[in-house]
Amino acid sequence: MADLKSHSLTDLQRLARSLEREIAKRTESTASKVLKEATKLARAAGLELSDLIAKPPKATRAKQVKTDTAPEGVPAKRKARAKFANPADPSQKWTGRGRKPRWVEAHLAAGGQIEDLSISKQRAAAKDAAKA
Repeated sequence: MADLKSHSLTDLQRLARSLEREIAKRTESTASKVLKEATKLARAAGLELSDLIAKPPKATRAKQVKTDTAPEGVPAKRKARAKFANPADPSQKWTGRGRKPRWVEAHLAAGGQIEDLSISKQRAAAKDAAKA
């Protein structure tokens, strides 16, 4: 490789621009050759090149909840449905997964049953009370 210390700044900048143009030209030429070859191979197999390029997966029938944390192309996870609610404050709900909330632990410590907190059981009791 040539000694670059002997060249002036202007010469080095000119050389850099020349190198960038040559790299771009060769990259384009190589990409063109590869594309032609890939198209030729795909047609020989009875396909189009667009058939080989990955397409986004089709949406599933399950309702997908959009989240900001899911990477693109990965289906978002559905949020679990709440199964238990605090009778004293119905806005406090629990899915039954993970650590028990304090209000559930307090209810159980007071001798209550987990089934007493079931949303479906609470709704059925409310319907019965409304009928009576």
